[in-house]
Amino acid sequence: MKTRKIFVILIFLQGYLFAQTDANNSCINCHSQLEDELLAPTKYLQTDIHLKNGITCEKCHGGNADVQYEDDAEAAMNPRMGYIGAPAKKDIPKLCSKCHSNPAYIRKFNPKMPTDQYQRYLTSKHGQLLQQGDEKVAVCTDCHRNHNIQPANMTTSPIYPTNIPETCGKCHADADYMKPYGIPTNQVEKYKNSIHGIALFEKGDRSAPVCNDCHGNHGAVPPGVASISHVCGTCHLSQMEMFEQSPHKKAYAEMGLPQCEACHGNHDVIATNPNMLGIAEGAFCIECHDEDSKGYKTAKLIKQKEDSLISAIEMADSLLGRAEKAGVEVTDAKIILKQAEDALIKARNSVHYFSVEKFDEIAEPGYKTARKAVVAGFDALKEVQNRRRALAVFSLIIFVVAISLFFKIKTTGIKE
Repeated sequence: MKTRKIFVILIFLQGYLFAQTDANNSCINCHSQLEDELLAPTKYLQTDIHLKNGITCEKCHGGNADVQYEDDAEAAMNPRMGYIGAPAKKDIPKLCSKCHSNPAYIRKFNPKMPTDQYQRYLTSKHGQLLQQGDEKVAVCTDCHRNHNIQPANMTTSPIYPTNIPETCGKCHADADYMKPYGIPTNQVEKYKNSIHGIALFEKGDRSAPVCNDCHGNHGAVPPGVASISHVCGTCHLSQMEMFEQSPHKKAYAEMGLPQCEACHGNHDVIATNPNMLGIAEGAFCIECHDEDSKGYKTAKLIKQKEDSLISAIEMADSLLGRAEKAGVEVTDAKIILKQAEDALIKARNSVHYFSVEKFDEIAEPGYKTARKAVVAGFDALKEVQNRRRALAVFSLIIFVVAISLFFKIKTTGIKE
C-alpha cells in the first residue's frame, strides 16, 4: 500500500511538472490547441525522452518559446531567434549531433551514451548516400522518430530489440522503395523464420541478434566478405577461433566466399543439424568437395566418427531407460551419459576446424564416457535379471511352503 501511494505521488508530480512546462512554453501551449499533425507533438509530453529531461521544442526547431504565440507570433517564430520550423531531412543528422556529439552535455543525462553517433553515421551506407544527395536513406528520425522519442529499453520504442526488424523493414522490406538500390527486400521475412528470429519472437530471447547487431546501427554497413566470421564471432567466439585455424580460412579468402555465411546463411540462418556434415545427399560438404578430394574424405571420416559417438550415446540411453523403467537406480550412470552428450556438443563444434585429428582430440572424452554409460546400462539390466531370478526363486519357495502347509493341514485333519 505504501509503495502504491508513492507511485501515485510520483505520477502527480510528473503531471504537475509537465503542466508547468505547458504554461511556460509557447510551442506546447499553442500546438496543444491546434489540430491534426500540428497537434501531434504535444501528445507525447509524458513519454518523449527529450521533454522528460526538459529539452523542449525550440532546442530542435529554434525560435523563442518564452513568447506566447497569440501575443507575438512573429517573435515566437522569428528566424533571427534561430527558428527553422521543420528541419530538412538532409540536415537532421547534423541537427541531432549538436547535442549528441557534445560529451559534456550528454554526460549530464547519461554518462554511458556514446557521443560519436554522427561521425559513425557519416561512415555508414546511409550517411554516405545522404552526403551524395540521396534523401531517401534513413536519418535519425526514421529510426528513433521525431517526436515521442523513447529510450531503447522501452518496449514501445522502435529501437527495442523486438521492434528493430520492423523498424529496418519499413524501408528494407518495401520493394518499391528499395528498387533503385537493387538489393533484396525479403531480409525481414527470412530473419523471422531463422533461428535468431525464432529465438527473439517465439522464445522471447532478447539477447538474440537483430539487424544492428550484425550491420551496426549508426555506422550501418553491409559486412564485408572477410569480416563475416568476426561479425558472427561476437557471439560465436569459439567457432570463429576454430574457423580461423581451419583450411577453409585460406580457401574461402582465395575464392571470395563469405565464411560462416557460406554454410549457415545470413538472414535465414537455420538451426544446425547432423545432416549438414558428411557426404550424404543434402550435406553442405559435397557442395564444394568432389569424391576424389581430400576435403571429401575428411568430411566422410569426421561424419563416421560423429555417428559412432551418437550410436554409443543412443545405446546407453536406451539401456539405462529400460533399466530405470524396471526400477533400477541409474542416477550415477545418467550423469556419465550427460558427460558424453556434452562431449558430443563440443565435438560437433570442432567441425569448424575441419580436421580429423582435432575432432578425435575433442571427441575422445565423449567416446570414453559413452562406453562407460553403455557398460553401466548393461550392468543395470543384469541387475534387473538378477532381481527377476531372485523373485522367481523366492516365489518358488513360497509356493513349496504353501503346498507343504496344505498337505500338513490335510494329514493332521485340522478343519476350517
